[in-house]
Amino acid sequence: DDSMSDFIQYEFPFLWPIYNLHLSPVQKADVFRYAVIHKYGGVYADLDVLCVVPVNDWSLQIDYFNVDMIVGWEALPSKREVELKHFAVEHQLCQWTFAALPGNWLLTNVLNDIYDYYEEKKHLDDISIIKSTGPGMFSLSIKKSLQNRYNNVTFGDEWGLKKDIMKNTVTHIGSLYILPLNAFGSRGHDFTTSEKVRNRIENRRLVIHNFQGSWKKDHKRRKEIFKKKKRKEVKDKTKR
Repeated sequence: DDSMSDFIQYEFPFLWPIYNLHLSPVQKADVFRYAVIHKYGGVYADLDVLCVVPVNDWSLQIDYFNVDMIVGWEALPSKREVELKHFAVEHQLCQWTFAALPGNWLLTNVLNDIYDYYEEKKHLDDISIIKSTGPGMFSLSIKKSLQNRYNNVTFGDEWGLKKDIMKNTVTHIGSLYILPLNAFGSRGHDFTTSEKVRNRIENRRLVIHNFQGSWKKDHKRRKEIFKKKKRKEVKDKTKR
């Protein structure tokens, strides 16, 4: 924890006030993963992620000279599932495993968007970890960045990037390589050397996430405190 704090304070000083004052431990872990990969490049994975297929074999199709970031779909839920709060967004990317070159522009924007989220005081209205620093923020920031740079390309059926296709094939936009849902969503085939499955490399399960979520109990307690505070504010306002 101390090393993470020192790193943010020294390498990303604009984030330090937010990191130091507002973030819970799991949110600090979110910010750190984006920052450390932005600084040094490489592959990030949570402690409870198992590598089923060696990273160099994640895809035989990648042209590594034209890719500077590799992510995977975590979930592609319906609008209804998002409304029920099972997921953060309709096109949810994994941020518990990803890879990028140093200085990646998408990670730059993710860090800037987190900064803006707190500067605009959105955290005062919503305690959500997923939306502030987690996969919701990560996914929405990358989506927004792609829309801004490639204004004729976005996620969604209207551009031909349909969810049923994304679930089983690679989505390649600019220099971003998005592995299919089966790869990181733990819904793919187990690793095997059979020719049949190797010919369907996009559908292999590449990593397994155990989703231990040791932070969840603490966050549940913070949510209850937050709700009580909001109820009290409404009650006091009504009295006035």
